[in-house]
Amino acid sequence: MKLTDDEAKSFGVATNHERMINGEHRFRLNHVDGSSYCRTEATDAGWQNSHYHKGVTEWYVVQSGWIAYAEQTSSKESHLTILEEGEGITVRPMVPHNIFMSENSVIHTVKATKEKHKNDWFASPELDAYTSQFTSEDLFNKRMMKSLRSTRLSLREFYYSDWKSIHDYAKRPEVSRYQVWEPQSETDSQHFLAERMVTSLQEPRFQFAYAIIQRETNTLIGSVELTIRDVKHQAAELSYILHPDYWGKGYATEAAGLMLSFGFYKMNLHRIYAKCDPRNKGSERVMQKIGMVWEGRLREDLLLSEGWRDSLIYSILARDYNS
Repeated sequence: MKLTDDEAKSFGVATNHERMINGEHRFRLNHVDGSSYCRTEATDAGWQNSHYHKGVTEWYVVQSGWIAYAEQTSSKESHLTILEEGEGITVRPMVPHNIFMSENSVIHTVKATKEKHKNDWFASPELDAYTSQFTSEDLFNKRMMKSLRSTRLSLREFYYSDWKSIHDYAKRPEVSRYQVWEPQSETDSQHFLAERMVTSLQEPRFQFAYAIIQRETNTLIGSVELTIRDVKHQAAELSYILHPDYWGKGYATEAAGLMLSFGFYKMNLHRIYAKCDPRNKGSERVMQKIGMVWEGRLREDLLLSEGWRDSLIYSILARDYNS
C-alpha cells in the first residue's frame, strides 16, 4: 500500500529535492533523526565542496559513470581514489572528503548517525585546495591507470631513469631473436625510451606504451604497447616484451590481459590484434591465453637480418572479450 507524503512525514520522513549550483540534481529522503538517502545525478563533470561531519557516517555507491573520491587523514595527508560503477566507499565522522562526479554519472549516498547534530556540515578549505589541482583530464588519466593493475603487476608510464632496466633485457640476443631489431646498445635503449615518452605527450595519443612493473619488488620487467592503427575502425595492435628472467611465469599473459581491458573498456576499441614469428611459440601461447583467435599467416611481411619472416596474426573483438 502506497504511503502519501503526509503519512511519510508522520514517520519522520520528508523529501527534499534540489538543483545545485554546479548543475547536479539531488533527490533526498530525510529522517528527523538525521539519517538520509540521496540520489545525485550529475550533468557536467566537476567537484563538489570539501566537507566533514562530526556525527554522520556516509556510504557512497556509484550507479553509473565514475567518480573520484578525495579525503584528508588525521595526519593531514590527502588521498585520491577512483571509483567505478558498482564500487562504493564508507566515510567515517570527522574525515574531510570530496567527490568529483563525471559527466552524467549517478551516485547514491546514505547517511546514518547515532546522535543528531544541528547543522552537521563543516567546510574543509585545505581539502578544497588539494582537489582544485586536479582537472577532469588529470582524473581521467588516473582512472585509466587504475585499470592497469593486477595482483602481481602494475603498468605505468615510462620514466627516463627506466632506460637501464630496459637495456638489461633489450641487449640480450634471445630477446631480439624474433624481432626486426638487433640486440640494442645503450644509445639504442635510450632512443627507444625517448621516443615512447614523446608519443605519450602527443594529442591525440595513438600509442600507449607502458612499463611492466612487478609489484612485489617494484621492478621493471618489460614493456607492453597498444598502438591505434585505424581510428575510424577502432582497431589497435598489441605487443609485449619481457625480461627473460620472467619468461614462463604468466607475466606476459597478465600484462597483455590488462591492455585488452584498457583497450576495450577505456578506449572503446572494436578490434585488437597481435602478430608474432611462427617460431615464437611463447608469444603465440600468450595470444591464445588472452582469448585471441588465429586469423591467418602473413607471408614474408617483415625483414629480419636473416631474411624475410612470416607472421601469425591473432585478434579479439570487443563482443568476444565482453562475453
